[in-house]
This record gives sequence, C-alpha cells and structure tokens, in this order.
Amino acid sequence: MKKIIVILLALFASGCLYAQEYEPFPPPFSSSSSEEVAPVATDDETVEEEKDGMLYGIGFGFSTGAGINTTEQDGYKNKVLFSGLGDIGVSNFLQFTHGIGFMLNFKYANNSFGVYPHNDENAVTELNVPYFNVSPRFYVSGFVIGVNFGTPMIGTIDPDIGSEIDIPTDYVESSTELVIGGMINIINNRDMMLTLDIMGGYHISEINKVPFVGDFDNKGNFWKMNPASLNIGLSFYYNFVK
Repeated sequence: MKKIIVILLALFASGCLYAQEYEPFPPPFSSSSSEEVAPVATDDETVEEEKDGMLYGIGFGFSTGAGINTTEQDGYKNKVLFSGLGDIGVSNFLQFTHGIGFMLNFKYANNSFGVYPHNDENAVTELNVPYFNVSPRFYVSGFVIGVNFGTPMIGTIDPDIGSEIDIPTDYVESSTELVIGGMINIINNRDMMLTLDIMGGYHISEINKVPFVGDFDNKGNFWKMNPASLNIGLSFYYNFVK
C-alpha cells in the first residue's frame, strides 16, 4: 500500500512541475478575450485581473469507470469490473489565482470489483459497494489530488450461482480514499467551464466487514477489500463571480 501511495504522489509532483513549465491546461474560468493588453493597466483592467484571480463556481459531474480489489483472498483472485456509473454529484470550485484552486465535492460513488476462485475464472462474484463521499481536493493547472471521506450505503453481492444479495450498511466500513487525476478543459470562459475528468482512486483504509456470500450469520469470514478504481467523466461549473 505504501508503495502505491508513494508512486501516486510522485506522479502528481512530476505533473505539477510539468504544468508550471509548459502549462498544458488553460487556467479555470480564464478570460476568452483576445484583445491586446495595454502596457499600462487602467482601473477597469485591474478590476478584471482581480476577477480572473478569485473566482467561484458550483457545478455538477458524473463519471463511469472500472475497479479492482488490490487485496487477494485465500483461494481467490481479483478481477476488474466495469461499473455503469462511477460517481455522480455536485462540486464547488474556488480559484485562488490562475491555475490554483480548491474543490469540495459531494458525490455518490460506486466501488465495483470482482473475485473468483483460483480454479475457475468464470465463477465471478461481483461486489458493488457504494458510498456518499465528501471530497476536498486541490487543483494545480489541471492536476488534482484529494481525499474521499466515504459514508457507506447499501451495496450488493452478486454471486456466480444464486441471487443477488444486499449488503446492509452496518456490514461496511467508512472509507478513506486517495484520489489523483486531471481535468482537461473543453469549454472555458468567464461564465462556465466544462471539463473532461480522468481520476484514479485507492482506498487507504480497508473495507473489511463484508461477509462471504451466504455467510452473513458468521461474521468471522470477510472479504478483505482495498479497492482501486479509474474513472472518466464530465464536470460542468457555472461561475458566480462576475
């Protein structure tokens, strides 16, 4: 787990250095005006620069993706599982200055992954463990790093043989998930911003209270879960500072 965290932080740091030198992403809510800037700024231009620096947007986003459990069970192997809906919710974006900002997301997020016996890769049990996430994040020139603090919701276990079983919330631990990724601007002007989001996540805390299928009465046998995921989606923000 420590190696994975170190690698993610190293990638983020490298991306920040690259962004400062090459600026691969335009700053959020940047002015779309192509007029020349006068050598000496007028009062109006000074006000405009201040507005460009401190902006606030509220938006909506959704994504789809795939997940896998990074902890193996005795006698089982892990399988990547695609989820129709990765996460969906609202986001607040506060830009301090060009290319640097803070985000606070409130989202429903689904963690999906599969497991199967070593001797039968077709007998896949699918686990879907959803959370309501509160997620503070830092934005640096398109690169994003943050943490999801998750409250469990009712999930499901879908075994290869038998019916789907609900997972009550008292069988699922609260979650702490490291998130790192990027936001690529599709539309970016004074009024709004539309971004393509690519985010990776890794659960630092183990979600270790979900029993094996058919074993809800025996709390000694649990799936050991540290899910990792990769999601791609869209976010829309409307700027409230004019």
